[in-house]
Amino acid sequence: MTLDRKKKKFLFIRLLLFIITLVFVSSYRPSNAQEVGQQADGKIVAMWELNWLQGTKLKNVLTYRDGKMMNNYRSPDMKKEVSQEWFERPSKNPSERKFDTGPADCEICDYVTISKSGIIKYFGWDGNLQETVLATFINPDAMNIGSNPEAKPCTPKKLLPASLEVLRLYNQLQEFKDDPKFIQMGFSQGGPYYSWMKAVQKLNEDAIDVFGEVLFFPVDLLMLGTAYVVGNGSEIERLEKTIQAGLAQAECRQD
Repeated sequence: MTLDRKKKKFLFIRLLLFIITLVFVSSYRPSNAQEVGQQADGKIVAMWELNWLQGTKLKNVLTYRDGKMMNNYRSPDMKKEVSQEWFERPSKNPSERKFDTGPADCEICDYVTISKSGIIKYFGWDGNLQETVLATFINPDAMNIGSNPEAKPCTPKKLLPASLEVLRLYNQLQEFKDDPKFIQMGFSQGGPYYSWMKAVQKLNEDAIDVFGEVLFFPVDLLMLGTAYVVGNGSEIERLEKTIQAGLAQAECRQD
């Protein structure tokens, strides 16, 4: 076989492979929603996997369809598909969306945020972070698909005297928490803030009523003060979020 014939045969084979590839690509229809960003009955916003018991991962697919934002995932036993409606709430961050995971009329709900870059964060009702996962797929238009945030329903409460006293003592703590005398002496007897501690302890007899209105106990306020004395940053952050969230709920603030 001459060199020219070999060259022609080589070119023919390459042309044949190109035609086969072209036919395959033109007829290929990706079935994975991660590749197409949509389903037959809606448009996918994001997909991610959530760790469950014994290494099980729950595959979540957040889809906008029929005017609703639906999160679909397999039940922990992987035997059935679960579909849960999420309700979008206003977010202070323009690069993320916030969704309550409870019913539409829920005043105290856990919530999830989804960022433009594909970070999924699960929060308790009080704003304390519970888990962070990376999306396996994030729609390029995820910040806009079906976006219609509504403030959560809320009825302002007429607080009982005990709850109003808790609020007053919390505001006092915010004023003296950085006082060097407080950091040095804490709530020791004879110190300037011993009476504050006693005032908080006195409210323990109304603890159930207080919790029913502001969603934290008076002892949480005392624990926060102690955390400021010892400089426990993580405990300060946790308790501040819980207390602030409880007060915001009681006063219908959209924090």
